[in-house]
Amino acid sequence: MEIALTAPKAHVDTTDVTKTQDICPEFPLDTTPEKLHAEFLDLNNQIASKLAGIKAKTDEVEAAFEAMLPLYDQMQAMLSQRGPLRQMMDTAGMPSWTLWFSDHQKQCPIAPSYKKVQRAIRARRGTVSPEPDFNALAKAYMRETAKRREKLERLLQNRNVLNPTIRKALIEDVKNDSSNSDKAHEQLASDFEELVSNGEAHQHLIQKRRAAQPDPLLDEKSALAANLQNATVREIGREEAQPLILRNECLGSLGTAQYFFGLYFGDHLGAVVCFGQTAGTNVKRSVCGPEHASRVITLVRGATEDWANQPVVSNGQKHSGSAASYLNAWACEQMAAKGFNIIVAYSDPDKEEVGQIYSSMNLKYCGKAPPKHEIVQFPDGTQRDERFISSEAKTRGQTFAKYKKQLHEQGCVFVKASAKHRWVGFFGDKRTKRVLQRALKWKEVAERPKRQQVCDTSKVTAAGPPQPARFDPSVSLQNSIVAEPWETNQQQVNSGVDGVELS
Repeated sequence: MEIALTAPKAHVDTTDVTKTQDICPEFPLDTTPEKLHAEFLDLNNQIASKLAGIKAKTDEVEAAFEAMLPLYDQMQAMLSQRGPLRQMMDTAGMPSWTLWFSDHQKQCPIAPSYKKVQRAIRARRGTVSPEPDFNALAKAYMRETAKRREKLERLLQNRNVLNPTIRKALIEDVKNDSSNSDKAHEQLASDFEELVSNGEAHQHLIQKRRAAQPDPLLDEKSALAANLQNATVREIGREEAQPLILRNECLGSLGTAQYFFGLYFGDHLGAVVCFGQTAGTNVKRSVCGPEHASRVITLVRGATEDWANQPVVSNGQKHSGSAASYLNAWACEQMAAKGFNIIVAYSDPDKEEVGQIYSSMNLKYCGKAPPKHEIVQFPDGTQRDERFISSEAKTRGQTFAKYKKQLHEQGCVFVKASAKHRWVGFFGDKRTKRVLQRALKWKEVAERPKRQQVCDTSKVTAAGPPQPARFDPSVSLQNSIVAEPWETNQQQVNSGVDGVELS
């Protein structure tokens, strides 16, 4: 019987993309190691030659950028003028620095990023570098295992600048990590103070603690923030928004945020508001019906630096800080331009939030949302959100169910979370807002939540602490509001952005 011998495959031409999908190129069997090595060297030299050409062009681009940098510096200084000179420039029709750069990027063949130019200008001027983001370092420490000791030492030295929410979680992480000494846990927990509910929003309490930390640029920031004419608002990236949110937001995270907007005073970021797709499809359909579900988005996070939330001058009048309102009004209109005309927001009574910002923006109050997730109560009295437990389970490499069972065995109790205040706002052109308002399916509640006056718990008598009084309607916040030029039928209020969390 004859056996048919198949000839060896010829060298496959891989320049045809259709032949590279399932066919592995092979060489003839009569080739030699020398020939294979020679072909390898030839291909390698061709690639190296191409890379050299690319590097040369890259070097040319970098050289061109360095040559342009002094001009960028001058243009930024010219277009960032404030006060009367800025008014004169507006009369002359001159753009702001951000608008000019946006147009410049469209014209530039290889446009540098805005962030790269700003960073280069700061370095050129010798600007003081921003403080390290120890909150982000703390969250990274709790997620990672490599170099944990080095990170922990830096966090122990700078523990007082941490957001109390993040520091509390870090204390638990250090306590449960057997690789850490008891001394590290004691040092981290020794001077830690819980956020005590006294009628004031937790986020305001965090701002006050932040204000007690030294800031070499505080005078410069405060001077700029004293007048909203010095403010610039724009959409920013996650990496720009994260440090401010982690420092000031009572939830200590960005949640599911996808869109970020920042309020700048000069080069200093004073406030951030974030939007994201949360709460599920059913909730979005329930707002104005399934036909408008794609227009719904949630305001998931917002925070303001203490120095940015100070009395400001507007239209010749001085009134309490409006940084958050200024940013929120602008950001909501920008989200409407993206097709999200329905803004949903939540305020958490457990964190002393009554939605003052949302009320001032004329958002409709729709009562309390029924809670769906749980809160974990530990034996020592501390509480954690169910989603924090889910994150902890992933960090430990366990399933949620297994970790929850362990917590039950340790004496933890799972209870339903408190209901949160629910708000809805409509943005865009008049016709769109009219259509969506008519389609609203959530019931609007006329009586809005009110904040009680802050009770000073330090003044304790034999009869106990003084009882908090309610606001006098004759001197309510709504009666003290001053209309602002940036508003589109929206009012301002004297508070920062409420921290929010979804049910």
